[in-house]
Amino acid sequence: MAGQDKAFNLQKAMSAAQSALRRGDAEAARDQYAAVLQRFPANRRAQDGLADAAQAIARAARPELTQALVDRAIALHSSGQKAEALAEAHLLATAYPDVPLLQNFLAICAYEGGQTGLSLAAARRAVKLKADYPEAHLNLAIALTRAGQRSEAISHCRIALDQRPDYGAAHMQLGLLEEEQGDWRTARTHLERATECAGAGVAAYNNLGTLLNTIGDFPAAEAAYEAALRLDPGSAEMHANLAELKTFKPGDGQIADMQALLSDGKLPDAEAVKLHFALAKAYDDCGDFDQAFRLFLSGNAIRKSLFPYQPSETDAEFAAIRAAYEQGFPAADLAPDMAGVPQPVFIVGLPRSGTTLVEQILASHSAIAGAGEQGHMNRLFPPLLEGANRQDPDRDRLKAILGDYQSTLSRIADGAAFVTDKMPTNFRWIGFLARLFPDARFIHVERDPAATLWSMFKRLFNRAGNDFAYDLDDLATYHAQYSDLMAWWADALPGRIHQISYEALTEAPEAEIRQMLDHLGLDWEDGCLAFHQTERVVKTASTRQVRQALYRGSSEAWQAYAEHLAPMIAKLERQR
Repeated sequence: MAGQDKAFNLQKAMSAAQSALRRGDAEAARDQYAAVLQRFPANRRAQDGLADAAQAIARAARPELTQALVDRAIALHSSGQKAEALAEAHLLATAYPDVPLLQNFLAICAYEGGQTGLSLAAARRAVKLKADYPEAHLNLAIALTRAGQRSEAISHCRIALDQRPDYGAAHMQLGLLEEEQGDWRTARTHLERATECAGAGVAAYNNLGTLLNTIGDFPAAEAAYEAALRLDPGSAEMHANLAELKTFKPGDGQIADMQALLSDGKLPDAEAVKLHFALAKAYDDCGDFDQAFRLFLSGNAIRKSLFPYQPSETDAEFAAIRAAYEQGFPAADLAPDMAGVPQPVFIVGLPRSGTTLVEQILASHSAIAGAGEQGHMNRLFPPLLEGANRQDPDRDRLKAILGDYQSTLSRIADGAAFVTDKMPTNFRWIGFLARLFPDARFIHVERDPAATLWSMFKRLFNRAGNDFAYDLDDLATYHAQYSDLMAWWADALPGRIHQISYEALTEAPEAEIRQMLDHLGLDWEDGCLAFHQTERVVKTASTRQVRQALYRGSSEAWQAYAEHLAPMIAKLERQR
């Protein structure tokens, strides 16, 4: 009887909705269909009915599709009224669902409004209505990229380029996707092609410059950034990117340009801070260390105001890590099956301590592939340390992240027995990683504290997560906290962590490299000493350093600022 009542009630609701739609009461029909779908979300008839009702309501609001209406919607978007443009695009695309242009415009507006699902649906409908529509294929690729569906995104980029071979935006998107997939040669081809197409903008040259920088073609990268800067002389980002690549000399015109742009006072803090660091780097190159320090100090002060930090936050985090490890987290049964997966080598330490150099050396060995900085563990562990989740972790989420990590390692390793992950701050998770990956190897890179902290202070990090780095006193405190945790891990995991000194590596490279290879159980290969000749992408601030042979003395550069750094140095001395 209950099943019969449900069927009767469903039929009654559907009949009422259809009747409302027939008599022209589209809003009543919409409400009825919505009520049905709330109970039976997969009911196709109700889904179609709701779409018909929505179309009727939209058509009543926009009874005629005119060019003036389309122009008005586009004008809203062009003038920056994105929410209003999205609302109008949605209304028009609902009223006239078979017009490809409206679906494509809705895809653009929805994407910019953060509604990825709606953007995907609209772009898919646009290419279904009109297969030969390169703009819609590109917009679908862009939405797919955000949704993490990169293989399909690449496919639609290629379709767009088949339809329009000189489509610069499609070349750029495909280049970025190929770079993500690790094919930097194909990526370079497409990004270079993007700059050659008509109407190439700042983004095309900037993306090309960034790729060229990561693969070590510095002259070409500098030329690409210079081209971007010519297109947009007021771009703080372009000035900063170019400043990182070049060595300034007194009288360089870019210094005056940056100073004028900064003095104008019109840039928001997030942009102005880039000029502070870029100008500081320029004055450092020119030997004006007092002026450079003032700019480093002011730039870091802005950055700290944008990302507030208290050392007590780290005390609490590290205490929670110790407690969780002592309580057996993570449980051994959560360890992934590593059969057929290359063994991870976690290279840890503080940022700017030499982890990139160590990875470049190891990745020059035939049995080792370099994966760069993988962010999986920083997505995995922090949420699981919070409250009850530590005791009963979300196993599905954990396994999904670990599964993606395994796939990433396998793809990058391409048959190599080992693959490095050089996310420096993975030092926090060493014990957890040792339980999840019982055969993993750990290499801890240490560098002179003053050199490491100064190198961090003069670096504008591109992403969040190093909030302790924007104040000299915070840096000294963090160094002590990090040192204590590393000592604790060494006691908890005797023999698992290989320690290497950056300074010792530069003084006696072959001896230190042999010890690292012994830790991995690998034989010596001469390529490890010729690491600067290894072709691979390096996406860190150390990309230039690892393209050079080892040299001594880099840990002494801070001494030019010794007077300014005296309080930090004194605090480091007290902490020893």
